[in-house]
Amino acid sequence: MLIKLKKERQKLLLKFLFSTAISLAFVIAIGLTDWIVTTKMSIMLLILLGLIIYIWPIRPKMFFYHQQIAYLMMKESQISQRQVKLSFLSQSFVRKLEKMTFKLTQDYGEFLLYYRLTKDRKEFKYNRGTLEICILIKNEFTPFADDEIVKAINQLEDNLKKQKKRFKDYVILQFRENETITNELIHETDQVVFDKQLKRHITKINVLQLKDLSVYYLASDKFSPTLHYAYALDLIKQILI
Repeated sequence: MLIKLKKERQKLLLKFLFSTAISLAFVIAIGLTDWIVTTKMSIMLLILLGLIIYIWPIRPKMFFYHQQIAYLMMKESQISQRQVKLSFLSQSFVRKLEKMTFKLTQDYGEFLLYYRLTKDRKEFKYNRGTLEICILIKNEFTPFADDEIVKAINQLEDNLKKQKKRFKDYVILQFRENETITNELIHETDQVVFDKQLKRHITKINVLQLKDLSVYYLASDKFSPTLHYAYALDLIKQILI
């Protein structure tokens, strides 16, 4: 599957490069003619418009293949489950978050929402600030993609903006306990996010803890899809150690 996706992505890339090269060649050829300037510009604009229309559908497809390839590469070198000392819902775990300057916004009944604002690390291209969120899910039947969690995050974002707090990127870590692990739970936990939207990086990782205090989350010791995903993994390690 991974090889097939890489081939499809390569085909799209070649399609993009070939169409761009052909269009550029036509533009250069037209520029070398003795036609009047207005005629040249009109034809060049038509070529440019045609190129944009032709390659526009390629971008979302490239993004899709990038996401799928990155996901499969992480799955190929998936780290094994790790043992930790603290239960996610224990007071000791909460105190650790608070010691790391995470603040509780509200107890929503089904989950707790903690957050902090940090500056970007040096290896990031821009220093725009990051909103880091930790969700402690209390009910094992509450899904990671719960609508109420999304609403709570949006509410926090709105409140911070009203307070003139500046941040651009998001790191969302969701912690939940379950009795045992199943293929369905693995699939749910693996639904991570490593998107870039309008220069804004959004990273979300789900962390599942079992009764024996072992934890599972999607991570690889050989590959990370983005620097921000790698940062989020480092943050998880700091919290769990």
